[in-house]
Amino acid sequence: MRIFLLVLFAAAAANAGAQVAYPVKPIRLIVTFTPGGTADLLGRTLGQELAQRTGQTVVVDNKAGAGGVLGSDLAAKAAPDGYTLVLSNAASHASATAINKYMPYDPERDFAHIGVVCVMPQTFVVPRDFPANTLEGFVAEAKRAPGKLNFGTAGIGSMGHFAGELMKVSAGIDMRHVPYKGTAPANIDLIANRVQAMFQNGPEAVAHIRAGSIKLLAVTGDKRSPQFPDTPTFIEAGVPGFVTYSWYGLSAPRGTPPAIVATLNRQLNDILSQPAINKRLTDLGLELRPVSSAEFTRFVAAEIKKFQDVARRAKIAVD
Repeated sequence: MRIFLLVLFAAAAANAGAQVAYPVKPIRLIVTFTPGGTADLLGRTLGQELAQRTGQTVVVDNKAGAGGVLGSDLAAKAAPDGYTLVLSNAASHASATAINKYMPYDPERDFAHIGVVCVMPQTFVVPRDFPANTLEGFVAEAKRAPGKLNFGTAGIGSMGHFAGELMKVSAGIDMRHVPYKGTAPANIDLIANRVQAMFQNGPEAVAHIRAGSIKLLAVTGDKRSPQFPDTPTFIEAGVPGFVTYSWYGLSAPRGTPPAIVATLNRQLNDILSQPAINKRLTDLGLELRPVSSAEFTRFVAAEIKKFQDVARRAKIAVD
């Protein structure tokens, strides 16, 4: 009996110390916006690279709606086994939480945050036939016709929504918000002049800007974008203190094993350090930021606080 017990304890100890192989089946990567935008581009780039490194298929699943909240909620409620990931972002994990009274998840409590993918300033664009060619001119037009100009966004609680509401307060103007299910349909109406302004990420706007179908008036960073070096920032154009950024990260449901989170963090940072990937994304105006899981977790907490502070200033709330 003694020998049997010793063998049993040894087997149990060996099993406890054994590492579970990961991954052993396809991974689902939820992208919370429609195909064709920056989020979709990042999701498919990461999915392809992760698939090559892990030997498993990575299925990119576009779940658009509510400024990224719909897809993020699906991820938060998924099994915490490393096989459901979400491309978390500034809207779904910071600004939406700051302006919505009721959220189906807590972006700090309900996720295991893996790492930051990138940060980026936004562009402020108008239809090509809009009478103003500068941000100062746009503000003047808005003041001449309070409440007559519409700004389109990728959805309620999206970064574009937040930036537009902040602009109303910062520049002292009144515009009407028109939410869409993603950037692509909003762009269609912007080009057709059914909405008169839009904040959007550079990769989504650059082709339309270069084609002349929309006009770029300003960027939202604290310095000029390398992608648009001749375009002033909001601060340079006379709106003091106006700085906003979008960002994307990789997250998993709360309870995902730390070993899997650490593995995915190493894989993500290795992908971002690859010269070809780095160049492809930085050429689009994205600033890559490889960090640890702990650093990303702290970053999300700081972003939530920042947006809550701005929401109070701008008196933004969504029931």
